[in-house]
Parts: sequence; C-alpha cells; structure tokens
Amino acid sequence: MCQKIRFATTDDGLNIYNLEKLSIKGASSYDMILKEIDENTLANYLIIESILEQSEDTTSQSTGIIAGETTAKKTIETMNKKNTSFTGYLGYWQLADEYHITNIAIYPTYQGRGYAKALIIELINIAKKNNIIAISLEVRRSNINAIKLYENTGFIHLGVRPKYYTDGEDALIMTFNLI
Repeated sequence: MCQKIRFATTDDGLNIYNLEKLSIKGASSYDMILKEIDENTLANYLIIESILEQSEDTTSQSTGIIAGETTAKKTIETMNKKNTSFTGYLGYWQLADEYHITNIAIYPTYQGRGYAKALIIELINIAKKNNIIAISLEVRRSNINAIKLYENTGFIHLGVRPKYYTDGEDALIMTFNLI
C-alpha cells in the first residue's frame, strides 16, 4: 500500500463532499465542508491518497511520447510518472488539549486495506507532537467494523450517548488517552 497523508485544502472540498454523501448518513453540505476547511479554526481534515504508478503504455499516451523515440526516454518517463487517487479522509476538531474525530470515510474499493488505520495513526502522531492528552469520537453501535478498528488502534469504550443519531441509534463514546 503506497499512500500519502496530508492536510486538506479547499481544493479537496468536493472530494470530501462526494465521499461523505456516499458513506455517511446525514452528510454535510458542500458549503458546510468548505466553511469547515476555510473558516473553522478548530477543524482539520487529513486526506489520504493512494499513489498509483502508471503502466508504460498509459504513460506513453498521457505524456505524448510517440513511436520512434528511444526506449530509455520512455522508461524514464514511466518511472517518474505517478498519480494519486483520493482515497479517504479523517475530520477532527481541536478542543483545548483534546482532539475529537468528527468523521472518517474511505471509498468502498479501498476499505479493508489499512487506510483508515493509517489516518488514525497519523492523527495520534500529530497529537503527540502537539501535547494533546486525548482523542475522542462517537461511533454507531451497529458499526462493528469501525468499533474493531478503533479498539485495534488503542481506543477504549468510555460510555454511550443514547439516541445520538437522527435515526435514533445510540453512539458509543470511545477515547484514546495520550497521557
């Protein structure tokens, strides 16, 4: 798995919005996501991208290399040409000396490959550098895969928020302590 994790910019707003619509009940509006990125000083988004190397044929077509050019040049172009694919994101807020994860979403074709775990580990590393004492989140009681992911990365159960979601489902409160 080749990946790149970075902080979001407004250019990522549409990708975040499209993935959120696909994967999260009660998704935020596009404008709301842009305001989170641009204006909310408490909010941050981490973006994870897959790094995809293009095949020689694809590179030849996309770089305009034509028949008759040297194989060496074609090979160098192939080795240097990489694309990234928006794979998912993690949204979080900083509240005093704690981080609160608001959303994590990975495109279905990339799920189960460790991308969400990579985002969480990156957030934990950022938290350590910034003297954050805890990371918290809510997760649907029915989201067994997410609960297992959080448990496997060191989150513990803290409690329950009854009827937390608009459809009446309970949320489990989970936390990762850094002290």
